[in-house]
Amino acid sequence: MAHFECKFPYEEILPQNTEEDIVSFEQRIGYKLPSGYRQFLLEHNGIHFNQSLGVIWTKDEFEEYPICEVYGFFGITMERNNNIETLQEGYKFKDRVPKGYYAIANTPVPAQFICISLNEENYGRVYYWHTISSTAHEFEEPHTTEYLYPISSSFQGFWDNIRDLKELQIEMDIDESWR
Repeated sequence: MAHFECKFPYEEILPQNTEEDIVSFEQRIGYKLPSGYRQFLLEHNGIHFNQSLGVIWTKDEFEEYPICEVYGFFGITMERNNNIETLQEGYKFKDRVPKGYYAIANTPVPAQFICISLNEENYGRVYYWHTISSTAHEFEEPHTTEYLYPISSSFQGFWDNIRDLKELQIEMDIDESWR
């Protein structure tokens, strides 16, 4: 079983989940969570990092800046507003993001999130989601995958690749092979 020890300073933002909390969440959203993400939620119910962290993209995406910044992860407990369900409704994801994608982490840019797919086709894959503007073109094509960019084939892979942003930027300066 995977364990999600955090190698960076952070603070837990919600009380720890129980198995019952996760089952209840799965029932409310109508999807079963991937095992790695499920284990993460048992260990951490929302994390706020105390430093800038990032993940390197695949070489095909965002060639000008292939680092996706991560500020923290949302929890599933309904006690606070920074949980996945409130976020889905608050940002009207149901009208913008294809059904079955859920925002699990935030970035420094408003209306840009890290999402996990709970759809059968891409189950468990992690994506970066952005919109050009929260008010631009009233999302004529709801549920499009146009603004979803793959980051990792699994939550575990995504978690394992989170690194200090300064370290990543130094690597990018040294190794320009991504261009």
